[in-house]
Amino acid sequence: MAEYIKKVIIPKSSLPAIGAVTGSYKVRYRIVSDDLNRTSHWSPIHKLSVTPISNTVPYDIQVGENTITTIWNAIAGLPISSFDVYLRWMADPVSGEDIEEKYPWEYATTIGTTSYSLIKPTSIVVDGISVVPTRFQISVQVFAYNKQRNAEAALFTSEITSL
Repeated sequence: MAEYIKKVIIPKSSLPAIGAVTGSYKVRYRIVSDDLNRTSHWSPIHKLSVTPISNTVPYDIQVGENTITTIWNAIAGLPISSFDVYLRWMADPVSGEDIEEKYPWEYATTIGTTSYSLIKPTSIVVDGISVVPTRFQISVQVFAYNKQRNAEAALFTSEITSL
């Protein structure tokens, strides 16, 4: 029997990216003897919930003639060094259209700064037809290991903005 119990605490800064689909960390462990001669089997996988992120991070979008620039503030006390950027391009609005279905979010990139600039696209494909985009949305979320937009992990999601 062990003379004493060792407790291990892993700081938040050492944790990997969250899962974008589940919005949680997946953790498992094993126990190793002090002399490293014996190890236990791996534990079952546990899901640890993540403290929801405030979706009210201040941001600014500047639409130029050929470019779009988005700048946002970092969250004080939250050690995030990478961000996933998602974009949604839209054509002229049609009455009764379902934006979520017709214009899905697309993963753009992962960046290490609190600003993102891009060149406006000249065309997008909607329902198999090439059209000129007239509106867009941007969503920035904490870095996640699977690249899928998760509203709970988003620092902000912009309003629909005209180009």
